[in-house]
Amino acid sequence: MAKEKCSICNGEGNLKCDECWGDCHIDCEDCGGVGEKPEGVKCGHCDGAGQIPCPSCEGQGTTVCFKCNGTGNIWS
Repeated sequence: MAKEKCSICNGEGNLKCDECWGDCHIDCEDCGGVGEKPEGVKCGHCDGAGQIPCPSCEGQGTTVCFKCNGTGNIWS
């Protein structure tokens, strides 16, 4: 068996997060990214920031490659 570079992640072992697209944060669902509730009160979920860490990548911007399981290589 030969070790080859993973063609999905190009040998990196990780992929750009498909929920935040590498931005590490997403708009807060509770306030719609505004930072406050309709009543003008600061959003408690995002503490008024309008964004929260991405739950899919835990704020890292990348996820583990599904094909090589993060190793960057596959065996053929």
